[in-house]
Amino acid sequence: MKFSKLLLLCCTDITMARIWEIDALRGVAVILMVAYHFFFDLSYFGGAPYDVSSGLLMFIGRSAAFLFVFLAGLSMTLSYAHGSRFSRFLRRGAVIFGMGMAITAFTLLAFPRNAILFGVLHLIGLSTILAYPFLARPKLILASGIALILLGFIGLPSSPALLWLAPYPFTTFDYFPLLPWLGVVLLGAYAGNALYGRGRSLLAGGNRVLETLGRNSLAIYFIHQPLLIFLLVLLSYI
Repeated sequence: MKFSKLLLLCCTDITMARIWEIDALRGVAVILMVAYHFFFDLSYFGGAPYDVSSGLLMFIGRSAAFLFVFLAGLSMTLSYAHGSRFSRFLRRGAVIFGMGMAITAFTLLAFPRNAILFGVLHLIGLSTILAYPFLARPKLILASGIALILLGFIGLPSSPALLWLAPYPFTTFDYFPLLPWLGVVLLGAYAGNALYGRGRSLLAGGNRVLETLGRNSLAIYFIHQPLLIFLLVLLSYI
């Protein structure tokens, strides 16, 4: 694969037909994510008295994560409806999962006590592949999504070797096991079928800023933390 095609695959979402409100919602998720990580970095690296594990800041962070995961599932249905084959989903999922593994390698070296072993990129990458069989069976999507979410909250027995599957208590910066989060992906896929079965926008208008952010959400996700940390270091010397 040519580098230019790989870069395009990495930095844009899987949706082939653009629907502005989906891109805009993903743009909102980008803003929420950057805001949350800004205060997280201030707290973790700068010693600022911000509690990002509760209250409004935790809500902002979880809202961003939920939107990213839900919209990932919704986008899969649109791509599938426009003829994307399993090979595209497999390639896309492998690329995103590989980006997650790059983050794992970096955090193991830089922050071993809080390393990201299965974060949101791992989840979306693997879910992009695992959700594919459900896309041809819309009637199973909703029931399967609800069942997976319930299994995640019931608290199945888990172990370090299965932390990618079911919740396991350990210290990490970012953690999204398949249970319950694959269920959220499937709920997004169900919403995509229900709302965008015709492949058309439901709302008139548009927002260029939010749409641009949304269309480049994966690239922004991958680079925004190093930029935020660099900015904080720079400001500390001013």
